[in-house]
Amino acid sequence: MSGVSVKLPLVIDDVDGVYKLNKTLEDTIQQNLKNLILTSPGERMMDPDFGVGIMAFLHEPNTTITHSALSARIHSQVNKYMPFIEVTDVAIGPDDAVFDSINRENAFGLRIKYLILPLSQDEVLNITVPESDTFL
Repeated sequence: MSGVSVKLPLVIDDVDGVYKLNKTLEDTIQQNLKNLILTSPGERMMDPDFGVGIMAFLHEPNTTITHSALSARIHSQVNKYMPFIEVTDVAIGPDDAVFDSINRENAFGLRIKYLILPLSQDEVLNITVPESDTFL
């Protein structure tokens, strides 16, 4: 069976070949956006500026200043590394009702709404930081 890209984390799969594959462009873009958000600057070899570095915001105060800084970092990184999508909204919790299930003392939620420009398709990425499957 064919796919667009390797699905992360790597999982052995007899159907797709050696590893499971992302079957759609939308899944691949969402995976790449999640990796951009979760990567800290300096982690990616040969490109020390790549990554939002969301973990650096985990222990910052839950204020509008912190939310604005994180949102600005997301927008600038997406504009630089994924210019084929447009971020339309960034919601940061745990104060948002969407993130009610999060342990408010040890985590926060992030919801990014974005438009895949070539497809004219709206998508949503939800991330809880930290979460066990966040770190690939």
